[in-house]
Amino acid sequence: MNTEKRILLVLCSLLLYGSVFVYDGSETNSEVSAFSVSAPQHPLDVSDTIISGQRQIESNEQLDKIVSISTGKVFDAAGYGWKPGISYAIDEDGTAWQWGYGKSKPYRAYPEQVAGLDRITQITGEFALTQDGQVWRMDADNPPTALEGMGDIAAIQQLDEMFGTLFVLRNDGTVWQLKQDQTLPERLANFADIRGIISSYMSLFLLNDAGQLYYIDGRFGEIKPEQASMVEVPHNVVRLAVGYNDAALIQTGQGEAYAFSPDKKEIVRMPAADEAVRMAVGGEGNTYLIVKADGSVWGWGTNKDGILGDDLPDQVDTPVRMEGLEHIVDVQMGTDHALALSSSGSVFSWGSNMTGQLGRVPYLLDRWTELGTMDGIRQVVTLLDRPYFIKEDGSLWSLNDDLLAYEVKGPARLRTLTGVSGVPITLSEDGVVRIWSDRFESYRTLDLPFQAKDIVGGGEHLLLRSEDDRLITVKFKPEIGKKGGRYVTVSLIPEKMEEAQLDPTLTARVKSLYANHYTFMALTEDGRVYYADKSEDAPFAFKPVAGLQHIRQLAHEYFVRYTLEPAPVWALDENGRLFEIHVNQVMASGRKLAAIEATVLPETQEGIKAISGKLRITADGQWFEQDGNLPQRQPIPEEVRLLSSNYDYAIEGPGSYYHFIVTSSGTLAVIGYNPFGALSSVPGSVVLPHATTS
Repeated sequence: MNTEKRILLVLCSLLLYGSVFVYDGSETNSEVSAFSVSAPQHPLDVSDTIISGQRQIESNEQLDKIVSISTGKVFDAAGYGWKPGISYAIDEDGTAWQWGYGKSKPYRAYPEQVAGLDRITQITGEFALTQDGQVWRMDADNPPTALEGMGDIAAIQQLDEMFGTLFVLRNDGTVWQLKQDQTLPERLANFADIRGIISSYMSLFLLNDAGQLYYIDGRFGEIKPEQASMVEVPHNVVRLAVGYNDAALIQTGQGEAYAFSPDKKEIVRMPAADEAVRMAVGGEGNTYLIVKADGSVWGWGTNKDGILGDDLPDQVDTPVRMEGLEHIVDVQMGTDHALALSSSGSVFSWGSNMTGQLGRVPYLLDRWTELGTMDGIRQVVTLLDRPYFIKEDGSLWSLNDDLLAYEVKGPARLRTLTGVSGVPITLSEDGVVRIWSDRFESYRTLDLPFQAKDIVGGGEHLLLRSEDDRLITVKFKPEIGKKGGRYVTVSLIPEKMEEAQLDPTLTARVKSLYANHYTFMALTEDGRVYYADKSEDAPFAFKPVAGLQHIRQLAHEYFVRYTLEPAPVWALDENGRLFEIHVNQVMASGRKLAAIEATVLPETQEGIKAISGKLRITADGQWFEQDGNLPQRQPIPEEVRLLSSNYDYAIEGPGSYYHFIVTSSGTLAVIGYNPFGALSSVPGSVVLPHATTS
């Protein structure tokens, strides 16, 4: 997709955003009571949160004996949610590993060995340099080929690693370039005695034997050597780190560090980096990481995606130490992720994992993937940042980035868990509703004039069923803030409580409640389906979905956000027939909500036993995705007891889709993409993939 089209989609999203459930806050006759939210409780102690489950998930072997690491320069021009990255590591034998995004293979969740080459010293994009000074072009479908005229090479750099020009530094100090349409390299005139080259996404830096630094700006067109400018540094340059956007850290022989601004082509003193023995620059802004002589890693600057720490502000001016990193000898940064290398040869990663660039968090699971076992699970919830489980004793559990089960301290004696705008909301066994912080460290109690016996969140609303079987909606105003450089809902402000309209003779016969981003649905004990109609100024009013009967299960898919596309809901009847319901918003002038419509499509599907989102479990013991990314049928190894699915997309940007499964024996299994979040702000070990799938 070209940049203009992406930008158009972003603009469209901004126009559409906020059109779902927009109200003017006026009072109506159906308002049942005033309500309030209690003051926050003291934060709960979560220092001992992570503990093992009944059976720890088998740990993968760490990538070790690594002597060098690097990251690629992969960038999405539209900048709308897609955060690709690629990582490289080379061991002491010259074996190279890569993971993350690639031109020939877009997604690698774990390190894969570079085939067909040994004694590698450097990788950049589709090119590799071997110990004998030869440059090779790598192709996933063919053996590597040696490039003609590319011998006696000391270093290589490819601009825009998917399609850009390759620059090489020969051992004689000359610099050469090989453009995409060339077969032989050509020399860059006017440069000699060069001892170091390093590139950003589009530009080139050259360091000569005298410690002078040259900058060739390629951000606005082709690299032109004649336009090179010397970076005026007071002393000879001995160390350099460059970010994808040309921001750089420079260290001199006098031990002084400077930050380079490509726009002004000027430097400013950066004393925080004076003690660096290794340096890295990354992020869309300027994010800096350094390694000190004691092996500790420190960072400051733009805290994009929480790469400096999830609880820190967007801009960190004073260097902070990266937790969990000791005895580090090198650090590298991509656009949205970072790597660190320890003295023992282990590699650590943190930041975005959108294309598997962390090499340790499961990314794309295209088959039934078993994670371990856990007894007594009563409910699985996948609409928050990761899967959560409520056990029979009312305790809440989840999985960390290393796939170990842990009990969430704080919530107790839970009946159910739901969420509104990504904020967790729980219902306890005594009918109390609590709104939690994202890590369940603190909560607010929703003060209700009744006890609740069921809750479900959808859009910006919470639907509650009272003990006397009334259906009540609470409209929230999400309070948006930034955490770790990301916009998130930091709190929910209740605005209005209303009683939803439903025939009183039916409310007591409601078997289960459902929600999507448009509206709510109810399934009665006799198999009838109701949806909640809504206009701008009226409360929700449940109406029957025509043409459905003897339904025993509903399943929805949260569609692509910021659009007004139909929201699919599937209904499974007692005979294994599957119906698709399209839920639509009808908009009036001024982008006001006029009505909600639910229409049953004429096509049906037979032989289905269970559903969750697009996941289908067939009567003959197979699973597949209906019109999804995993259409090929595969057998299920044992009876499925619980299913839950999550879909999170924003226009064209990848987000997350996955299905979480609990079997009759308590086995936990997952299918899909980014089930544990698209990033990790805590450094963890890069691992090999031998135990990722069953």
